[in-house]
Amino acid sequence: MLPAMSPRFALTICLLLCLCAGASTAQKPSELRSPYTPPPDNLDWKPKGLEVEPYRFGLTSDWFGLRSSLEEFGIGVGARLLWEASEVYKGGFEKRWRNRWFTEAGLLWELGPSIGLTGGSLYGEAYWRDGPFSNQDIGSIQIPSNFEGPNEVGLRELYYQQKIWEDLVRIKLGRLEGGREFQRLEYGMEFLNFTGTRSPGALDPSAYPLQDNGIEVHVKPEQELSIGLGVYDRDDSPLLASGWDGNALLFNLEGKIDWWDEAKRGRIHMGYFRHTGGFADGDGKVRTRNWGWYVGGEKDLLRTETSDGGARSVSLLANFTYGDRWVSSTKRHWQFGLRFQGLIPTRTHDSIGILGSYLQRNIKSGWPQDRNEFLLEAYYRIDIGGFLFLQPDLQYFVHPAGLSTRPDAWIATLRATLVF
Repeated sequence: MLPAMSPRFALTICLLLCLCAGASTAQKPSELRSPYTPPPDNLDWKPKGLEVEPYRFGLTSDWFGLRSSLEEFGIGVGARLLWEASEVYKGGFEKRWRNRWFTEAGLLWELGPSIGLTGGSLYGEAYWRDGPFSNQDIGSIQIPSNFEGPNEVGLRELYYQQKIWEDLVRIKLGRLEGGREFQRLEYGMEFLNFTGTRSPGALDPSAYPLQDNGIEVHVKPEQELSIGLGVYDRDDSPLLASGWDGNALLFNLEGKIDWWDEAKRGRIHMGYFRHTGGFADGDGKVRTRNWGWYVGGEKDLLRTETSDGGARSVSLLANFTYGDRWVSSTKRHWQFGLRFQGLIPTRTHDSIGILGSYLQRNIKSGWPQDRNEFLLEAYYRIDIGGFLFLQPDLQYFVHPAGLSTRPDAWIATLRATLVF
């Protein structure tokens, strides 16, 4: 059962649905072109990516034809298992091994083939995590692993999606993870540090959703242009000011130019987010907003497809995020990275990445600091048969948490991903 919605959030959802319902009954203007199919989620197992060759399925293959039969009815299923071992071997507070496990499974049901509801779909995804925090050993803001967290079983997403006007408009309603639609960099998701997936400037639970009740409306008027609006219920944010009992909504608006095919790959996005809850600044004053903006993108500088379904490419990614100057813990965040695929001619599915990330802390928010945090990360991701991925990774932190009293730290990690 989904958590209860606040009255203000429920009213916002009703207004948006009424607007979209009215739009769906109107004639689609003839000059508008149908949008192309967006890229699959870079989480290798996700059902939306089952049509991507050469690896349609993972370790368990086609289940003797059952998966293909299910796809004829619009049903896709998938799962993956991640194991990770890391060690702070120089600097930090404590030198010790950390072992983490993460399992998730999802089901996508396109309702058109089975019940005739064209453009409608249901998606659900559950997870189990046993992931102790390694950043406790180094005291950094930029988290070394993008799936470490409390031991728990949870529902990551559960939503209904409706496409109207020949996919010109998409509406999602339910439990959503906003990071999958906003401030998204496909190549950044291969890095282990959380900063590759979401900027720390928009990562705090007070400023960006992990999983929330919400609604998203995405409009794609041109083949390479899209505009998205997300509204999320954040009444339970742990960073709201003590004693705050008002409503708290999070709004995220983003425009994106996105081209993603075999000949050229890339995207540019720019967005704005605003939280309406009450937050205490460095002087203890409660301010009823927490806002910021970001701009970023990624682009293949060179790319050549290979006969085995892989590629040889060099890609660039970058992101800048600006946080609220009074209450956000992060004032500015810069991030630049390079990704190489098929650098070894016989390994055209393997990738190598290098990422530099500079985090400027916000003194006015009351967070103690006298330095800014810098991260350097490098990895090599080995593709074994399309269902097993091994990824050694090395990260170097300078002034963790922006404090000169905290020693610089090196952390080494080995991750294994098994796709079913």
